[in-house]
Amino acid sequence: MFKLYRTLRDHFDLHKRKYFYMILSLSVGFAAGFIFVGLLPDGAGEETANQIQEFCRQNAQEGSSMTDVFIKAAASNIRLLLLIVVAGCFFYMRVLTMISLGIKGFSMGFTTGFTTLYFGAKGFLLTFVSILPQILTLIPILICMSVCAVNISLYSRKNNGNLREIRKKWLIRCCGFFAVILCCSLIDGFIVPVFVHVVSKLF
Repeated sequence: MFKLYRTLRDHFDLHKRKYFYMILSLSVGFAAGFIFVGLLPDGAGEETANQIQEFCRQNAQEGSSMTDVFIKAAASNIRLLLLIVVAGCFFYMRVLTMISLGIKGFSMGFTTGFTTLYFGAKGFLLTFVSILPQILTLIPILICMSVCAVNISLYSRKNNGNLREIRKKWLIRCCGFFAVILCCSLIDGFIVPVFVHVVSKLF
């Protein structure tokens, strides 16, 4: 256990600058999404707000299909995974790591800002129970994977003669990340809806 802790500590110390930029990309995306809500023209979000309210009322009565939620969450997470995988395979595409985290942050920021603006405290609570599991599970995995992708792309740049072997090892490592992300999708699909169902009763 101590050896694992020391390995992780050394990894973070060695790549703390990369982690800083990844977290910064996510944070900037979140802030941009949150601010963008305030720039929407008057009435532009009314239809979406009505759809959210109708969804919550229906969800409070009937619940939601957990399988459908899982499939949608998995599809969304896998798209981000593929972007990061590609970024690790090609040196000049490593910027995709920051873009993918920025997109994820924007989505989270916009959702938080929109529900809070139109529904107040209960809207924030709805977003909180939806996003908190991602903050605790998915986001750290995506950040870690992004740093690994940048490291692999930089390493492959220095070792052009061994690209096939480097990319093979990277894809094998990505299979491990895929398994973890699939577990995160299971949380989104089968645990989050339980809390959303409870909060939906407030609408």
